[in-house]
Amino acid sequence: MTRQEDVSIGSSTDTAIRSRKSRDMHRRLELYQTASTVISIHQNHFSAAQYHGAQMFYSGNHPDSRRLAECLRSSVVSGLQPDNKRELKQATDGIFLLYHAQCPAVLVECGFLSNPEERERLKQADYQQKMAWCIMTGYWKYQTE
Repeated sequence: MTRQEDVSIGSSTDTAIRSRKSRDMHRRLELYQTASTVISIHQNHFSAAQYHGAQMFYSGNHPDSRRLAECLRSSVVSGLQPDNKRELKQATDGIFLLYHAQCPAVLVECGFLSNPEERERLKQADYQQKMAWCIMTGYWKYQTE
């Protein structure tokens, strides 16, 4: 876990926003480099409200990243979002941490906050628990295959 709460792990002495963000990203990358596997949990947002569904981005630096992403996607689709047709995407340099991760690494976008219906589901504790369960069972599947 990089954080237990919504705070930066970069330096608190940096006054420039860009510098704080850069230091935060590099500190997280240091943590990634000591991990055996990384699953980063996020909520998506897009300018158009019609988009919905979880999506997995994976690191191209480790051959198991795509398999991990597929296990997670499969679990979310079968356990929570049967209509989800979103495809896996390999991270580009726009996703700094995945682009530089050396271990199996996946970023899970659990859904779109920009979609009003999905945003309401994402705020519900039982939906959050189901999503967490799907992610955990996807990881378990990845570990046992």
